[in-house]
Amino acid sequence: ELGEDIVLTERLFVPEVTVSVYVDGFHGRYDGKAVVSGEWIIQKAGGSIVVKSFENIVTQEKDGYSSLVKALSDGWAAEAATIASEIKNIAISEIAD
Repeated sequence: ELGEDIVLTERLFVPEVTVSVYVDGFHGRYDGKAVVSGEWIIQKAGGSIVVKSFENIVTQEKDGYSSLVKALSDGWAAEAATIASEIKNIAISEIAD
């Protein structure tokens, strides 16, 4: 007995935008730099696609694992801001059309 729970076998909605991120690099280098690289794809439900390769190289503040983790985090944060900006641009262009 399910009570008042609802069981769905289909999606309730189709997303307006789908974002896929593919990671090629996520590591530190011998020279004190952290690398976050790959490609992201934004696809609108209507079919248009934005594809961007990225490579963020961030200098570690000091030696050590915690500094590497911070630098990798900063690299991801920068790319996340770029992706969010692109999604915002798509939304604005939809409103303008």
